[in-house]
Order: sequence, then C-alpha cells, then structure tokens
Amino acid sequence: MDFVNRVAVVLVPKKPYLDWANSFADGGPTILPAEAREHAVAFLVPDLELLEETQQFITENSARMFECALLGWMEDERDWPKFRNHLTLREWFDVEVHDLLIDLGNEPIEVRRSDA
Repeated sequence: MDFVNRVAVVLVPKKPYLDWANSFADGGPTILPAEAREHAVAFLVPDLELLEETQQFITENSARMFECALLGWMEDERDWPKFRNHLTLREWFDVEVHDLLIDLGNEPIEVRRSDA
C-alpha cells in the first residue's frame, strides 16, 4: 500500500451541467440526476500544506478543470458555456477535496500526457 503525494479534487455534476449535457441528447445518451456521481471528474493536484492553499489552487485552475470536464461530454468548444470561471464551476459542480490517496494497485502508475 502506497500513499500518493497528491490531493484529489472531484467535480460532481449539478443541475446546470446535467441540463447542458442533456441538451445534446437528440436520441443519444442522457444523464439522470441520480447518475451525476457516475459522471464525476477527478483531478490530482499538488499536496499543499493547507486546505486554503488547495482552494486557491482550485480557484486559479478553475477554467482548465471546467474545460476538462466539458471535454468529457462535448469536444466542440463552440457548444461550451461562454463563462468557464471559478463562479460558474461552483454553479455547475460540487467540488470535493480528498486529501488522503492510497494506491492499492500492484503496477506502477502510468502517466499519459495531454494538451488539456
């Protein structure tokens, strides 16, 4: 068992995100409110000393995190909401911070780089 030197920030979709995602359904997949947690997005962020520092990191990286969450549903940025700032992130997602991460896997963690 290995402790990971990161903090998990989890974005759980709320009604505005669900409404946005479901607006593209046209017979395709939709997300029911009861399924929102299944569509959560988790980010590993630096393990900072204080919760306030982690909150500041989230604020400073809100647009990037928001865009990653949107990209998981819709690739065309023209369909994304115009405002993707910290306030909108908090309107669209419950933001959870988990500061204890334990790796129970036997294989080394594999990192694949992306432009996101």
